[in-house]
Amino acid sequence: EAGFSIKLSMDVDPTRGQSFFRPRGGVSEIKIDGSLGAYRLMVNANGQFAGAIGRCRARSTQDARHVFLSGLLPSLDHLSYLANTPLIIDRVVCRDIKNDLTSVDFTMPYDDVILNPGSAALRTELVPVYALYREAKNSVSKLYRFLCYFKILEGIYSHLRPELFRRAQQDGKSITTRKERIPDHPELVRFQSEYVGQPIKEFLDNELRKTFRDRVAHYFLDDGVILNPSDPSQASAFGRIILPTELSCRVVIETQEDYYRQYYSGPGASNDGTA
Repeated sequence: EAGFSIKLSMDVDPTRGQSFFRPRGGVSEIKIDGSLGAYRLMVNANGQFAGAIGRCRARSTQDARHVFLSGLLPSLDHLSYLANTPLIIDRVVCRDIKNDLTSVDFTMPYDDVILNPGSAALRTELVPVYALYREAKNSVSKLYRFLCYFKILEGIYSHLRPELFRRAQQDGKSITTRKERIPDHPELVRFQSEYVGQPIKEFLDNELRKTFRDRVAHYFLDDGVILNPSDPSQASAFGRIILPTELSCRVVIETQEDYYRQYYSGPGASNDGTA
């Protein structure tokens, strides 16, 4: 349930968290000398490591968050490996002591959704697609969420859709195609309006595949960059691409569902399947 709580708290007490890490008995904190400064891992009432504290000089809360995580995460990554347990950072709080300001970075909880109790057709071909979509929604990893969404787009465009149109042509059935573009989601319009209206297939081929997918799939790239999921700048880059990629998935899945409906219900001749 980490990262999906319906409760939002501005509490800055580092002992309020929880984890699978425990120090030896009687130890209330552990000091870590990170690459960018010293940190303290605090213990909660149950004896678990619950939070980390560090100080730094920065020009903004964004800069402070970057410095804090860049110095701390390598040590936490190593601890996760040594203990063979997951470690999720649920919230980052920045306190500007000079100006008495507090900034909280958290995972926005989902609203309850009322589902239509009517019937719906579940196509066997789309079962893996729905599974990948749920896997993405369940994950708190930006990189893994992106990879799931990318595999959905790749799977539909490279396999499911060509196969469906091949079958339609073979069976003499007609499928009316539609143009697939990134929709005008309110958050996308506000922060990343350049993506609104882009053809999804071009978005997949020209940006997602070249800029992001290859970085997930390969350890070392030609430009010398090694993907480090704990690097705040790299994680932020994947975070910015998540919304347009997810919206693209929903459009393409909905289109594919419609194509299956046409195939299974309509007579006639087919076309070449390009959309």
